[in-house]
Amino acid sequence: MAKKNNSKNNNKNNNRSNRPGGGPGLPKFSDLTTDRFLASQKAKVEKLLEAEEFDEALETLEVLTQKYPNRAEVFELLGATYVGMNYLEAGRDAFERVLELSPKPDVLTRFNLANLYALTGYPLLAYEQTRLTNMIALNRELGGSGEADQFVKLCEAVVDEMVAENKLPRERFMAFGLPVERGQLALQRNEPDTARPFFEEALKLEPNLAIPHNSLGLTEMVAGNYEAALTHFRYVLDKLDANDLDARANQVRTLLMKGDRAEAQTHLAQLSTMPAPTEADDLVKLAMTYALFDDDQKIYDLMQPLLTAETQSEDEELEGETLEDAVILGAVSATHLGRKTEALSFFDKAKEATGNILLERIGLALTNNEVGPRSGERFHYFDPATIYAETLERFRLMLESDTESETVEVTEADRTFLQAKGDQILDMIAYQVWTTENPEVIVSLLMQVIDFEVPGGVELVKNMAFGRAYTEPQRLIIASSMVIVEVIDKDTKVTMWLKGMQFTDTLARLAARFQEMEGLSPE
Repeated sequence: MAKKNNSKNNNKNNNRSNRPGGGPGLPKFSDLTTDRFLASQKAKVEKLLEAEEFDEALETLEVLTQKYPNRAEVFELLGATYVGMNYLEAGRDAFERVLELSPKPDVLTRFNLANLYALTGYPLLAYEQTRLTNMIALNRELGGSGEADQFVKLCEAVVDEMVAENKLPRERFMAFGLPVERGQLALQRNEPDTARPFFEEALKLEPNLAIPHNSLGLTEMVAGNYEAALTHFRYVLDKLDANDLDARANQVRTLLMKGDRAEAQTHLAQLSTMPAPTEADDLVKLAMTYALFDDDQKIYDLMQPLLTAETQSEDEELEGETLEDAVILGAVSATHLGRKTEALSFFDKAKEATGNILLERIGLALTNNEVGPRSGERFHYFDPATIYAETLERFRLMLESDTESETVEVTEADRTFLQAKGDQILDMIAYQVWTTENPEVIVSLLMQVIDFEVPGGVELVKNMAFGRAYTEPQRLIIASSMVIVEVIDKDTKVTMWLKGMQFTDTLARLAARFQEMEGLSPE
C-alpha cells in the first residue's frame, strides 16, 4: 500500500491555552480529551503496523471504529491493517469509508482504493479512481517513484482490452460497465436492493447484452425472488445465448434453492452439452455447479488440470476468490476420491493467508487427519446456508419466537417443517460448528438442535463428539453441551478420539488427559 513521502515539517503552532473556558472559539475540554485519546490510540496502532502486529492493531481499531464512526483517519488505519493481513476486500471497504467521510479525499486514499478495486476484481472502478486523482500531487506524495504512472497505464490497458472484447465505443462501454461493477460490488456485500438499480441502469443502456440480465437474475436469486430470477436466466438462454454458462449455472442453483431438485438436475445435464470453458473463472463456476450435487469426479476432472499445470495461460490464471474456490473444490473432490496426498498438494497454490474460513478449515482437517463433518465423512464444498436460505430463515423465525417464552414450544407446523427440512438444518449446523471453536457458539447451536427435536439431531451431536470429524477442543465442547441438555451424565464414561487414539473415561478426565497431551496445565 502506498505511503506518504514525509519530507515536510508538520509541527503546528500550539500557543493557545487549553484550559476549559479559556476564550471564545476554543475547543471544549471534553473535545480536547477525546482528541488526545484518539491521537494516542492512533500512535499505538501505527507502531503495531510498523511491527506487523496486525491482529493486535485490529483489536484496537475495532474499538475505535465503534467509538469514532465518522473519523476518516481511523478507517484509513483500519484499511491499512486489513491490507497487511491480506484481507483485501475488507481493506477496500475501509478505504471506501474513508472516501465517504472526507470532503476532499487525500490523493493517497484514492490511489490505495484504486489498487484495492483492481486487486479485488473491479478494474473499471479502479480506472475511475485514477481519473479522479490529481496525478501531479500523487507523484509528489510518492516521491516521484513512478509507481502511480505505472499503475495508471496498467488500468488503461485493462480497460482497452475490455472495450475491445465487448465491441463497444469506449465512452458507451464505460457508461454501461461502471454501474455493472457497482452493482456487482453491492451484490458481493449481500445488498440486492442496492445492486438492483445499478443493473437496471445497465440494462436500459445495453438490453441486448447478457451481463445485465444475468446480474439482475442473480440479484433476484439473492433476494429470494426465485421466479423473477429464473425469468432473467431463461431470457438469456432463449433469446441471447443458449450456451451462456452464467445463465445456465445460476438457473440450476436457483431451481435448487427453490426446492425443485428434479428440474435443476435436468438443466444440470444440459451443461455437459455446452462448449467446454477455457477460462479459470468459468471452469471454477462449472465445477461449483456440479458441487451442488456432490459430483466428485466431474469436479476433480475440471480442477485437477487447473491446479497441477506447471504454467498457466492468461485464460487459466488463478487468483483471488477463483483461486480459493479452485483449491477447495480440488482438495475436497480429491479427498472424496481417495487422493488425500494430492489434495494436500493443492494447498501449495494458496499459501497466502486469505481469510476464507472454509479453505483454512479444510487444510487444518486434512493436516490433522480429520474426516469430514457431513454424512459419509464427507467435507463441505461450500457453506450450505447459501442454498438453503428459505430453510434457514424459517428456522430463525422459530428460534426468535422461542426467545419470547421460557419453554420451548414446538407446534405441529414446526414439526412438519422440521421433518421435511431437518437434513438441511443439520447440514447447516454441522458446518457452523465445524468452522468455529467458540464454545458459546457451539453450545448455542447444538442446544437449538436438541431443544427443537430436529430429526436426527441427537445422533448428529453424538457423532460430532465421538467421531473424528472435529478438532479435540471442538469435540470436548460438543460433549459438554450434551451434559448441559442432559443427553449424557457428566459421570458417564464415553469413548473419544484424542490425538489419533481412542480413550474411554468421564468427560472431566478426558479433558484433563487432552490438556496433558497438549502440555497444558489443568485449569
